[in-house]
Amino acid sequence: MSVTVRWANSEQTISCLVFKRPWTWDEFYTTYKTAWTMTNSVDHQVDIILDMSHSRPFPVGSLPHLIHHPYRPHANRGVVVVVTPMRGYIETLLNVARRRKLAVVANFYIADNMEDAYATIAAKRHTITKGQ
Repeated sequence: MSVTVRWANSEQTISCLVFKRPWTWDEFYTTYKTAWTMTNSVDHQVDIILDMSHSRPFPVGSLPHLIHHPYRPHANRGVVVVVTPMRGYIETLLNVARRRKLAVVANFYIADNMEDAYATIAAKRHTITKGQ
């Protein structure tokens, strides 16, 4: 499977979805359900790292998935950090989603590497409201 999820720390406060080239939307949806179940298993905030550092951000034909899928943030979801070498592309997509007032992109940040992702989570996690 080209999209996987795991706990990124023993406290189970950070989950990490890892995307490897090539990945499909079906793989993402399967992994998203697993990540949701993992988040349901704890009673505290869970921050998320989307590690796209070894993948293109999205497969061809992704716009309908990004705009029309009824994503809803989990009540325990905290900060989401996308790790990608394609910062400009992801920033553009996030700005489009924000203009459409899609709740799923609340508290999304971009990092160039995993170290920066952890630093972003440490800096931002206590500044948000649970379930935002």
